[in-house]
Amino acid sequence: MDRRIARSRAQERRGAAQHNGRRTPGSGNGVRKGDVRLDRGYLVEYKRTDGRQITIKLVDLETNRRNALAEGREPLLGIEIGGRDYMLVPAGEFERLRSAGGSTGSVGGTMRRPQRRPDVPRTEAEVATAEGEGVLPRRPQLRAVSRPRGVS
Repeated sequence: MDRRIARSRAQERRGAAQHNGRRTPGSGNGVRKGDVRLDRGYLVEYKRTDGRQITIKLVDLETNRRNALAEGREPLLGIEIGGRDYMLVPAGEFERLRSAGGSTGSVGGTMRRPQRRPDVPRTEAEVATAEGEGVLPRRPQLRAVSRPRGVS
């Protein structure tokens, strides 16, 4: 089997196990679309890359949205890049989750601390917090830099 396909399938298996979902056999070529269905009413499409960047196209987002809505589910996009996993959530669903959990941002009324992957090194901020140094440092604000005319 192609290494790229094997890694994509492994991502789907990992996502289904992590979020208590079910994989969709033949999701790319069958009648049922989407890679993983979650019990809480979500349809997840997974994308991954071994590179340093990934392209997300509007057509992919819209296809995922249409497929999810056809089943009465909410669309999610799972992304693996740089060895880390991310979930792309529509803004409306994010706001619904925030308001459902109050100020804690919990999902479904329970607050779970994300489990740390042992193969991912800690950031400086995580080390500082773990050592009891208190509040995380604020990120610097990015500012637009104007360029002199005629310079591109």
